[in-house]
Amino acid sequence: MTNINTRSHLCTGIFFKLVNSFNIANHMKKCFLNWNKDTVENDVIFNHLFELSEGKLNLKGSDEILLDTMTILKNNKSYGAKKTLKTKKKHMLP
Repeated sequence: MTNINTRSHLCTGIFFKLVNSFNIANHMKKCFLNWNKDTVENDVIFNHLFELSEGKLNLKGSDEILLDTMTILKNNKSYGAKKTLKTKKKHMLP
């Protein structure tokens, strides 16, 4: 019985780590696109994640893909954009 619980706990831990790794990678891609406004390959994000985690989070060679660049940019189109205030000038009559 203990062996089954250990396996279940191990599988849950591995799945949790994998899902969180992809969440972190998607967040890294969003941050990259917010600052650079240019496309970035998933492999670049996977390599950066591997380096930053000192090899603990390895998505290199993964078949999974991150969020599409256009989807991220479309959802964040107002993020970072400066809003201009329109002021009405009052014309004074002579």
